[in-house]
Amino acid sequence: MWLAKSEPFKIACIDESSHIENQPLNRSPTVIIPLRSFMSGKTRLNITSPEQRRQFLGTCAQFVISSSRNYPTIILTRDAEVAQWARDQSLEVFNDIGQDLNSSLEACLAQLANTKVERVTIVLGDIPLMFPIDLSQAFDSHKAWILKDRQGVGTNMFSFDLPLRFGLSYGSNSYQNHLRSLKTHGVEYVVPSLRLAQYDVDSPDDLVELRRLETTGCNLSAQAKKRIATLWDIYSDGHLDQLPSTKAGR
Repeated sequence: MWLAKSEPFKIACIDESSHIENQPLNRSPTVIIPLRSFMSGKTRLNITSPEQRRQFLGTCAQFVISSSRNYPTIILTRDAEVAQWARDQSLEVFNDIGQDLNSSLEACLAQLANTKVERVTIVLGDIPLMFPIDLSQAFDSHKAWILKDRQGVGTNMFSFDLPLRFGLSYGSNSYQNHLRSLKTHGVEYVVPSLRLAQYDVDSPDDLVELRRLETTGCNLSAQAKKRIATLWDIYSDGHLDQLPSTKAGR
């Protein structure tokens, strides 16, 4: 689990070069998880306490990597704390020095294309209800596999074969931009129906929508309920006055 508040976190320096640490990946398939920072990411959540922000974002990322343990997993980051957190869990690290997320991902994919990795799945680090079966479906597909967020705007999971045959478009309206790119380059794709993995956490409203899943009769597993409760407890400590009502029909 994520480190408790009282536990120290060792900071390591990141080399000023982009490469995958530890050992060359020569297996297929592979998961890539971009993570910005546990201390300064997700500003729309309005978490003012650095330690609370660190715990919330770290816990959310921990849920994501717990679902990718069956596959080689790369953490793409330029943050020293995140990189050390990944190394401590025997995850591989790609040192991100790109101009933006798309250029950083494309640099990582170009390096993987020179190995025996034939397929990758990019998963954002703020999808707390992603589980191993979701990744299995993504990797079992013989087509590109793209999962939109619950609002149909962002791209929560994106799976495809290497080498990359189209441009990545993470950012504003990434889902539609990715679909357009796939069509332009003649890449066949699948849009899966995965309700829970469509929930990401960018704002207090997103967290409230997660919490509402428990109160609207949704059939959640005990593990999913525990994840929601954990994030809710971390965030609501000092933020209850900022959270909208969880009652339906707000």
